[in-house]
Amino acid sequence: MRLFREKSQKETILCKLKKLIEKNTRKIRPIVGIIMALSGMLLLLGIIVGYCTLFALVITISAYMRHRAKKTPVTKALLFMFAFILIAVTASLVTVFFEFPPLYNDEVVGDLLKVSDPVEIMLTLTNTFFYQLAVIFTLLGFYCWVAFARLVFFGGEDKRRPIIKLVKIVVFIAIVIQLLVYVLLLYLIIGFTSGVPLDRDLLLLSASTLPLVVAIIQLALYLCIMLPTLIRAIQVQHRLSIDDPHRSNFLYLGVMAFFFLLMMGFNLLDMVLLVLGEDYPTLAFIVFWLIVSAALYAGYRGFFSTKS
Repeated sequence: MRLFREKSQKETILCKLKKLIEKNTRKIRPIVGIIMALSGMLLLLGIIVGYCTLFALVITISAYMRHRAKKTPVTKALLFMFAFILIAVTASLVTVFFEFPPLYNDEVVGDLLKVSDPVEIMLTLTNTFFYQLAVIFTLLGFYCWVAFARLVFFGGEDKRRPIIKLVKIVVFIAIVIQLLVYVLLLYLIIGFTSGVPLDRDLLLLSASTLPLVVAIIQLALYLCIMLPTLIRAIQVQHRLSIDDPHRSNFLYLGVMAFFFLLMMGFNLLDMVLLVLGEDYPTLAFIVFWLIVSAALYAGYRGFFSTKS
C-alpha cells in the first residue's frame, strides 16, 4: 500500500512537471521563432540595421540640438532629411523580427500562395507592408535633400526653378505609386482576415511590379540630382581658398552625394539579385544600410558640427 502511494505521488509530480514544461514552452515559442529567424544573413542584417537605427536616432537628436543654435534654412532642410531617414530605417528594423521574409519577386509570391498556415500568410503580408513603408520616407528624405542642396548652392534663390519643379512632380508621382502599394497591401491584409482568398495578380502588383517602377524612378532621380551635385560640389570646393570656412561644407556635400549614389547602386544590385532568385536579405542590401550611416555622418559633420 505504501509503495502504491509513493508511485502515485511520483506520477503526480511527473505529470505536473510535464504540464509546467509544456506551458513554458508555449510561452517561449514565439521568442524561439524569432531567434531561429535571426540566423545567418538575417542576423547580420538585424545587427547592422539596429546599429543604423540607433546611430540615426542619436545623430538626429544631436542635429536638432545644433539646429536650435544655428536656426538656418540649410540645417532645417537637412534635419528633416535626417528625420525621414530615421523613420525609414526604423521601419526596416521592424522587418528583421518577422519569422517569414517579405514578398519581393514572382517566385516568393508563388510560394506564399501554396502556404496553408494563415499565421504565416499574415506575418508575410505584414512584413511586406513594413518592408515597403521605408520607401515613402526615403522619397520624402530625397525631396528634403534637393531643397537642402538648392539652399547650399543658390541660397534659396529662384535659379533652376524649372528643374526643382520637375523634381517635385516626379517625386510626387513616385509617392502616389508607393501609396497605391500600401493601399493594395492593406486591402489584401484586410481581405485575408475576412476570409477572402489571396489574389495572385494583386500580390504581384503590390509586391513586385509597382515597387520596381518606384525603384526605377528613384534611380533616375538619384542619377539626375546626385551626380551633378557631386561634380558641382567638387568644383566649388576647389575654387574656394583653404581658409574659407565654407570649403568644408562643399566637401561634405560632395561626400554625401557620393554615398547616396553608392546607396542607389547597391539598392539596384539588391533588386537584380532578388529578381534572379537570391534569398532575402542579399549582401548588397546589408551594405546599403552601412552606407546610410556614412551618408548621415557626412551631413552632420559638414553642416551641424561646431566647426562648420
